[in-house]
Amino acid sequence: MHLKGQLPCIGRVQLNHTGNRKDVYYLGKLKTDNLFHSVLETKVVKAYGWAPCNRFDDVGSLRPDVELFLNNSKFNIELDTGEMKRNQVQGRWDNYAMANESVHVITPYQDRLCDLLRWSEAIEGLGHFALLDDVLSDPFGAIWAMVGDEFLYQIGC
Repeated sequence: MHLKGQLPCIGRVQLNHTGNRKDVYYLGKLKTDNLFHSVLETKVVKAYGWAPCNRFDDVGSLRPDVELFLNNSKFNIELDTGEMKRNQVQGRWDNYAMANESVHVITPYQDRLCDLLRWSEAIEGLGHFALLDDVLSDPFGAIWAMVGDEFLYQIGC
C-alpha cells in the first residue's frame, strides 16, 4: 500500500499499549527493525517545527539518532526507548565526552530517565535529559535536566 500513491509502506508499529498498529511510510533506506524508535524521532523533529536535521546514514561520526539544527546550532539528539543496556549507553556517553559535544537525550519513560541520569557521569555538563511527552508538548520550555540538577529531585530521580 502507498500513501497517496507516493510513499511505500515499510511496516506497521503500535504507538501505545492499547491502540491499533499504524502503517509507517518512508521513501529511502531505513532500518525497519525498530520502527517505533524511528516514528518517535519523527515526532521530535515535528515538535521542533520540522527544523532542518540529519537522520539515519546522514549523521556525523558520533552517530546520534538525529542532528537537529536550530538557531545556527547543532543539537545531537538521542532517543532512548530502553532497548540498550547500561554498558551500551555508557559507551555512547563516553564518545560524546571524548568529543566534548553535548547530547540531548529523550525517553518516553520516567523510570528509564532516572536510570539514564544515574549512568551519565561521563557527560556531566554535556548531557541534557527530558521526557518525550514534555518535548512534544513544550519543546522550547524549561524541560531539560542535567546530571546533578536540583530539578532531578522534582521529577522523582
